[in-house]
Amino acid sequence: MPRLTSHASTTVLIALLLSGCDRFSSAPPPMVKITVEYPGARPSVVEDVVCTPIVQQLLGVERLSSITCISRAGRAEIYVQAQRDMDADMFVTLVGNRAKLAAPILPGKAKLSAATNLTGQAMPPVTDVHVVDFPHVDVDREKARRLGLSLTAIFDTLSKEMGSGEPSPDAAKRLEKVTFKSADGKDCRLTDFATIKTVREPSIRVRREPPAGADSK
Repeated sequence: MPRLTSHASTTVLIALLLSGCDRFSSAPPPMVKITVEYPGARPSVVEDVVCTPIVQQLLGVERLSSITCISRAGRAEIYVQAQRDMDADMFVTLVGNRAKLAAPILPGKAKLSAATNLTGQAMPPVTDVHVVDFPHVDVDREKARRLGLSLTAIFDTLSKEMGSGEPSPDAAKRLEKVTFKSADGKDCRLTDFATIKTVREPSIRVRREPPAGADSK
């Protein structure tokens, strides 16, 4: 029966170790997705009040490689990628915990989802960023005050009417028919105290990376 010499055994062991290193180095880097629903908000608003505070928190995540935030009508999608040698499960936990730190300063209607592990999957292509016709409502505060309507009540009603996601093509016409109860109990329409116009906005895609020299431990 043939026997491996000590030299041969060492060679086999080194070959196995190198093979294992190759397998690990080819593994995809961990990637996590966070979604925030903010019904009724335009992409530019989502970028300002949802993406920006969350991204600022996520820049402190260990072993971070990049952050890509896509602001859509009523929704933000944030993709966080780690350096290749980071443990995926640990990275999901770190990203989720950092995102939660931004929750207190997000708008009250914004709903932050749990972090989802997307390791091995691809982010949406750049062509997925597109233009949306979005209804913009300009409220005359004095008229609303005389009718006994608060801005919070108006916002809540319009958010329910708009729902989440991108607005339908007839969204502006639908808003014209939305009714409210004035302080004296009479019905009034949105157009009695506000103007509605259509604003064309693209989804906004922003990529951020840790600053040079940031701690990557």
